[in-house]
Amino acid sequence: MNQQRQRVFILLFSVVVFLGVWVAPAQADVTGSFTVHVVMMPAVEQTPTSEIGMLEFDLQNEINLSLVVSGFRTTFHGHFGLAGVEDMILTMAVLIGSLDLETQLVFGRFDDDDAIPDKEQLAFIKKRLTTTFNFGGVTLKNLAIFEDTNFPQSPQYAFGDVMTISGQTTSGVSIEAQSGFCADTTSNSIKKHTWSFSVVPECHQEPKPDLLYTFEKLTINGIPIAPSITGKSVVECIQVQACELSQTVLVSGGVVPLSATFTIEDLFTFSFGTATLTFRSGSGSLSLTFDGAGEIDNVSITLGPTINPDTNPATLNVDGSLEPGVGLVDGAIGIEVTRGLITFEADANFSDGPPATFEGVDFSVDATIDLLEVEATLSFEPGELVQIESFWTVNF
Repeated sequence: MNQQRQRVFILLFSVVVFLGVWVAPAQADVTGSFTVHVVMMPAVEQTPTSEIGMLEFDLQNEINLSLVVSGFRTTFHGHFGLAGVEDMILTMAVLIGSLDLETQLVFGRFDDDDAIPDKEQLAFIKKRLTTTFNFGGVTLKNLAIFEDTNFPQSPQYAFGDVMTISGQTTSGVSIEAQSGFCADTTSNSIKKHTWSFSVVPECHQEPKPDLLYTFEKLTINGIPIAPSITGKSVVECIQVQACELSQTVLVSGGVVPLSATFTIEDLFTFSFGTATLTFRSGSGSLSLTFDGAGEIDNVSITLGPTINPDTNPATLNVDGSLEPGVGLVDGAIGIEVTRGLITFEADANFSDGPPATFEGVDFSVDATIDLLEVEATLSFEPGELVQIESFWTVNF
């Protein structure tokens, strides 16, 4: 057992021992789930003379355990399959009066061609500590991140921090101010998990730099402009070098409710970005996006009417995106039917018009039977099966 495995084992063993001592005199609430994820796909392309061929498959298991006792919550999550343990996430949270503390430890492995040899073993990736304090209607939140900014290559650990203060005025206007130090708003994804914010890789350099101010974001929502008309303003500055302003006006009254969003890419030069007008009526919407020159750049349409609502209802879903001079960029039409505990859905995807090109179709079914949840999806492209994917989850 190498040092990395020893550290992980000691950590998890310590948590288990601690929880055992903690919950011994008290009654704990233990919940969780276990999921088996199966993916099957053709090993070779199908031909008109051979429609049945070998299938390749991948099997992955997911376990989630949560223990709550006396205001203390511990959650364990892990993915493991034919290649062994892929990731582990340990979350611990406690509420003390108005103070909420949550810490998260993330371990993972990468065994692809781009990873260095030791990354084939489970390695420490990041720690996130979130501190939230509420007083008098004002919320203070601090997110401290220590993570490997170069995963899965040679480890390069760096520290980042995001501070947030938010509240609401007596008239209902909500205000939130956010500052980042050695952290930016780019999300961070590892395996099947995504976290908001990430540490700036430049903060890894030696000698360590002073805390690097990376961004500032101010959001004001619910600004009363006129009866049935409210506004929202967002100003985001990146290292005080460029500030972007986004202004949204929401009209909830009238025949057709609408929203208008205008973006100024750089407040210093007053460079106009884009503008979007969205009209909503019932279950449908129409969005028009204009570029910096004031010309229509994109048109998006969504529809979701209910068919036969009185008996045996079904939902028709239509989505489309068009560009002037190009035509249909992408689109989808589908139907969703729910009967008792079973939901069936079929979606056909199109692109490149006119005329539209058929890209494929997906069939899915979801069912819940007592503690068991089943989700299965079949995906087809013209002339061939792409994959069969299913999730089998037991909740307890």
